[in-house]
Amino acid sequence: MKTILKISAALLGLLLISAFILTFTLDSIVKSNIERVSSDLLDTEVTVESVRLSLLNGSGSISGIQITNPDGFDGETALRIKSVRTEIEPFSFLNDPVIVKLIEIEDMDLSYELTSRGSNLGTLAGNLPPLDETGTDGRQIIIDRLLMENTRLEVRVPLEDMEPVQLTLDRFEQTNIGHEENNDLETTLQILFEILLDEVENQARAKLVEEGGSRILDRIEDFFRDLF
Repeated sequence: MKTILKISAALLGLLLISAFILTFTLDSIVKSNIERVSSDLLDTEVTVESVRLSLLNGSGSISGIQITNPDGFDGETALRIKSVRTEIEPFSFLNDPVIVKLIEIEDMDLSYELTSRGSNLGTLAGNLPPLDETGTDGRQIIIDRLLMENTRLEVRVPLEDMEPVQLTLDRFEQTNIGHEENNDLETTLQILFEILLDEVENQARAKLVEEGGSRILDRIEDFFRDLF
């Protein structure tokens, strides 16, 4: 009996060690893949501070996401996200499709620069290739729910007497992403970028009208005509 207990304890220890190693390896793989694919899609540097995923319960987090401004714009970064909380169907990332129950984007800071050539966010959106040109060789990724909260937006217009406008965006939610198509990581990230960039630009326009009325709109009418 003691021998069986010792063997069982040893096997349990090996399983726990293997799960720890696999989780650590998975974190590194996901981090590098997000950085590589996002940078290629947006044609600018995207960095991620850390990724933490749990194989046991499917919970996870992505911290310190930063998207560098495209060439031709003054600010260093276009977007910073403090944290993204994820909930994945347990062990789903080992199967096909990967079922992501929740992506919750928390504490996001955006810099929205308007110039006569367009905006930095519009440029990033324009860098995205058409969806039919992205690869679909990897496992399908399905996202049940996307949530964006606590988003702060700074709008900059190159006019000497106009200070940057600070805005807080409304809570945004979208469901059932990727259920109808065979979306791999590259395609899924592209869809997420398009959804978020479109929502931010739409809210930026509405919020500027709300905050500044005709005074601001009169000053940046030409910029909006180029952007929208």
